[in-house]
Amino acid sequence: EAGVSITTVSAVINDTRYVSPELTEKVNTAVEKLNYYPDQMGRGLRKGQSNTIGLVVSDITNPFFPRVARGVEDCARENDYNVILCNTDENPVEEEHYVSLLLSQRVDGVLIAPTDEGKENINPLLDRSTPIVLIDRSIDDCDISSIVSDNYSGAYKAIEYLIEKGHRKIGFVGGLQGVQSTDKRYEGYKKALSDNNIDLRDEFVVRDNSQIKDSYRAMKKLWSKASGITAIFAANNLIIIGVMQYLKENSIRYPEEISLICFDDPQWGSAVSPGITSVSQNPYKIGYTAGRRLFGVIQGRNRDENDNQAVLSTELKKRESVKQLN
Repeated sequence: EAGVSITTVSAVINDTRYVSPELTEKVNTAVEKLNYYPDQMGRGLRKGQSNTIGLVVSDITNPFFPRVARGVEDCARENDYNVILCNTDENPVEEEHYVSLLLSQRVDGVLIAPTDEGKENINPLLDRSTPIVLIDRSIDDCDISSIVSDNYSGAYKAIEYLIEKGHRKIGFVGGLQGVQSTDKRYEGYKKALSDNNIDLRDEFVVRDNSQIKDSYRAMKKLWSKASGITAIFAANNLIIIGVMQYLKENSIRYPEEISLICFDDPQWGSAVSPGITSVSQNPYKIGYTAGRRLFGVIQGRNRDENDNQAVLSTELKKRESVKQLN
């Protein structure tokens, strides 16, 4: 269409060498007329890289993960990369499927929030030496770089604050066992009780899936069996919604009848009244930091091998949902 060689077209489109203004105009006119777009997959095959990374999250309906994704996306854009987003719903079968899909797309690296069977599903990536960074969770006994929040100390601070406010009968509503972030929060809950000479009571602990409907069911179960409970620690920002729905439908007022505190700082937490006391983490920073770590590996930049796991600090945001007991 332009009447020039393929080499000249390539030089104009990729700006790899000087081409006269006259020929450049011919090529650009042909590009516009034909509505031409470069074949990125073909380019990737020739260069041995796709300029694409995969982001595998466990639950895109959880407000935490869109903010993680935004951090990843911003970092990717700065490095002229694209992102393929995959959602597993905490299902190892879906996780295995998406890992296979990303390998078939020849991605240059993968960021993943692994399921409880994540180590086995990640093996195909390791076998192909695909750069990997774990987000929100790490895998025990597995030397893979990870970016996580300090889930243990964040939960510990939350329970200690409730104890300072006079609470000793504190319920825990958490996600599935085997999910490392939730397991760490449960460990922090138990340790804070132990350090304050408060017995761990099985009837005060309910763990289920983190979806809102499951958390509603978990709260119903907890309320029916936990006699005298005065406070509840919800392990993430979807769980607290399920808890609050149950309280509302049963005319149970907070903090008058039950104090509430949650891990994650939902954006609506300060807008409702009373405001929800929360352990705040920084999901955008988690995503951006994980992206920067991944691109460091992809681009061959050295990193401190002793800093294999980055643990980001949390902050307790004190609002009106916790009542002082006498």
